Amino acid sequence: MGERSFAEDVKQLGYGTGEILRGEGILAITKALLQSGVSYVGGYPGAPVSYLIDVLADANEPLLKPLGVYFEQSGSEAAAAALLGASINYPMRGAVTWKSYNRQDSVLVILDNFYAAATGQHHVPSTGTNARNEPLPMTIPAALRGLGVKWIRTVNSYRIAEVMGTLREALTTRVPGLKVIIARNECMLERQRRERPDVRRRVSAGQEVVQPRFGVDPDVCTGDHSCMRLSGCPSLTLRESSDPLREDPIAHVDDTCVGCGVCGEVAHAAVLCPSFYEVRVITNPTRWTRFVSRMRAAVIRRLAAATA
Repeated sequence: MGERSFAEDVKQLGYGTGEILRGEGILAITKALLQSGVSYVGGYPGAPVSYLIDVLADANEPLLKPLGVYFEQSGSEAAAAALLGASINYPMRGAVTWKSYNRQDSVLVILDNFYAAATGQHHVPSTGTNARNEPLPMTIPAALRGLGVKWIRTVNSYRIAEVMGTLREALTTRVPGLKVIIARNECMLERQRRERPDVRRRVSAGQEVVQPRFGVDPDVCTGDHSCMRLSGCPSLTLRESSDPLREDPIAHVDDTCVGCGVCGEVAHAAVLCPSFYEVRVITNPTRWTRFVSRMRAAVIRRLAAATA
């Protein structure tokens, strides 16, 4: 098969809303690829996507480089795979530049957990420090403003109601152009790796340690399991119900819970059920903590007796 030139066709890749893309289907695929926010593209001769590589090669100088999209024709499949593996480090640039360039009236959500988790939780520019723990002034909002984005909101990714409210605002606002939501909070697994040694040290030293835990009230849970389907938390499992009239197993939070609260947030934000509760596990309680606990227990017993 002879090599095909797409030098004229790639001019259409810069089309915006309302403009019609005409040509081979590979142009539409390339357009979708760029609009998805890709920052790095690699391929090698003889790949199943050879035509895609041909299109990108012709678009490299007039379009990809000005948009900050890095393209490389690799010498082998292994080289292409290594290039794609490196693309997870900081892929925000291509998505924002492309959408701003085309003046797209759309919403982009950036998930920022402070680390590049797929490669071992190593630091990225948004972590705040480099590998030597030196502070860095590089932030995602500053980078977005530098790319021309006006509408920027930062939300706590573990507060589902807040995220949903911000999404509604972004989808209904009359502000034109790209809207960016930064869903930001530290990866809970990495946070536990960082905090557990300190917790063990404080417990060994006899200091008071308070840790949040979440649970499911077995008397309230109906076994609907919607919370499990929505959160996907590995700590949210099933257990047999003690009620003989209920055949379905009920939800249960096991001892691997790290206290992020997403399970309860999902349940309450979706108005699913009131069975989730939060407790605080106190190790080495102080005298004041024990006194407050006794007073609370006494008040609860008195109220229970009065309503009996």
